[in-house]
Amino acid sequence: MTELHGATDAQERAQQILAAQAQPLWNLGQVTVLVHRLTTPERDRVLSLISGTRVIINGLPEGSPYTQFQGIVEGWSETYANDQHLLTFSLSDPRASYQACAWDEVDVSLTWENVDPTIQWYNVVVPDDLIGV
Repeated sequence: MTELHGATDAQERAQQILAAQAQPLWNLGQVTVLVHRLTTPERDRVLSLISGTRVIINGLPEGSPYTQFQGIVEGWSETYANDQHLLTFSLSDPRASYQACAWDEVDVSLTWENVDPTIQWYNVVVPDDLIGV
């Protein structure tokens, strides 16, 4: 949460947003789940997703810059046809949604010596982002 008490606070927050979006991010955008092909536990997990939930998409096809994408559920649409249930999630990069890692998600054994001294908090989406290279 950001508290804005005046023009200086608003300007500082605007600068943080510009810095966070200064570098292009690869975005998956949408992913369609074939709900009718899921097991009952898989279906229950998928149907429990709500806006703001973090999801990890594994096994991305060749040509994508990553093998995994972590996104934030922004919304969804459903299609039912010919005994099929398709659920299409709209996803965004957590940095574009300004969702950062929470302190309680960080391993308690992590010490400051192991934290990347140049990291900006808005780029810490998962605890591993804190670790210096």
